Parts: sequence; C-alpha cells; structure tokens
Amino acid sequence: ADLKFNWMIEDIHEAQKATEGKALDDVKSITQHVLALPEHEGRDYLTDYVTEHCEFVVSHWWDLADYLIMKYNDGYVNVPVIGGDEGGYPTWWLEEVGAEVQPARTDEIPEEDEATSYEF
Repeated sequence: ADLKFNWMIEDIHEAQKATEGKALDDVKSITQHVLALPEHEGRDYLTDYVTEHCEFVVSHWWDLADYLIMKYNDGYVNVPVIGGDEGGYPTWWLEEVGAEVQPARTDEIPEEDEATSYEF
C-alpha cells in the first residue's frame, strides 16, 4: 500500500465521503422519526439503525479493500483496463530493490475488464 498510497487515498477519500454522507443525510429523518416514537420503541429503532449502518460500513470497506488490491496490483492501475496505466513503481523503490528499470508485464492483458469501477 505504501507504494501507491498517494493514488489509493483518492479512492479512500471518495468512499469515506460516500459513507459519511449517507450517515449525515439520515440524521434529520432518523431524529424526527425517533422523537415521534415512545421512548422504548425509539431506543429499539435507533439501535437497529445503528447496527444496520455499522454492517453497511464494514461491508463497503471490505469491498473497497478488495477493489484497491485489484486496482493497484503489480504497481499498475488496472482500472478501467488491466495494465492500462503503467504507473509502475516509484524510482526510489526500484533503487532500493536493485532494479534499474520497471519490470515488464508478462501476463496477457484481456481486451475488456468487467471490474472497472467501485460503487461507493
């Protein structure tokens, strides 16, 4: 992750904004709904909402982790096409590992890749 963190952080921030945005969008309607219920029902409703939202966040962050691994695998940006952007490895890293040039791609690159985006 350190090698491509400066690229990954953009995807992470996008996912963070979407996740936080959903919670912030829900605050007003949830508050109004809970206040209109008897106390014990409001407490149960709020507990259920928080549980569901936490499950949503955890699920989406695990999906994001899988997506980031796929997208930045082997030092390339594999979206929208596998091997599409030969960003490669940073010069400092190549020097540290004793490589003089970017490693060549040896695998076949499919014409189309179905995993072209992540739904935040």
